[in-house]
Amino acid sequence: MTIFSKRFVTPKFKIEYDLVKKILLEALPIAVSTVFIMIYFRVDMVMLSFLTNDTDVGFYSAAYRLTEALTFIPSVLMVSIYPIMSKYFSEGNKAFDYIYTKSFKILFASGLLIATIVTFLSEKIILEIYGPEYYGSVIALQVLIWATSIMFVNQLLSSTYIASGNQKIMAKISAIAAVLNIGLNLLLIPSYSYTGASIATFFTELIVMIYGIYWINKNIIHIELFKEIICPSISVCISSAFLIVLRNYTDIVPLIIVSILIFTGILYITGWIDSDDIMLLKRFIPKKTDN
Repeated sequence: MTIFSKRFVTPKFKIEYDLVKKILLEALPIAVSTVFIMIYFRVDMVMLSFLTNDTDVGFYSAAYRLTEALTFIPSVLMVSIYPIMSKYFSEGNKAFDYIYTKSFKILFASGLLIATIVTFLSEKIILEIYGPEYYGSVIALQVLIWATSIMFVNQLLSSTYIASGNQKIMAKISAIAAVLNIGLNLLLIPSYSYTGASIATFFTELIVMIYGIYWINKNIIHIELFKEIICPSISVCISSAFLIVLRNYTDIVPLIIVSILIFTGILYITGWIDSDDIMLLKRFIPKKTDN
């Protein structure tokens, strides 16, 4: 093919400046947003090191590493879903609203369940992984895990901004979040140390989520999501009761497994989980490959 091309066709290379300009303009807000996100994800550790001591930094860092590891869950789903969202939005397909709602359901429910399990088993988790010398990390883990659960939804919001061509809004929200997080850390760390840093992270993520849902509902998708959180909230209360009663008498693994079964069982029985939700979940479950 290469020989044929050289013999009969003269290749002509030309830079499409308009296309390059368009790509750069679309990518710039994403780059700006990424910078601000990196700032408010890391600034708490830096500020703790200046305003407190190495022990407190160690407690916070231990809890932070555990919660940070969980962010791969929404990332896997959104990597799978984003191309579909982008395609449907560009086509004006109503399925965009459908995918957004289904993704919200899965991410909200999974984040809520994980946060609840980790909250009630935080002592066992810290002692099992780090040992008694890191017991001070328990309170940080209990707060940070709720910030992480909110990040599940915020990853969906970020993908929605990009898929719908609203990268500039995402950049503005990320900038505001970075400033807010720095301000909250300055306010809370001197009095509450690493617990204050955890609270600052939680409230930053919460505000980003609340405003993001409001903005998307107002400007892109006019869907009431409140009804989607009622059933998972009730289900997680029942799972919480189970954890509270048995956490001092049972090992971590059985507690986690039974809690998940109770939670998902209630959602399935009540019809909150349907066949479409199961199909969407299968999209990010690794498939076996034949060697």
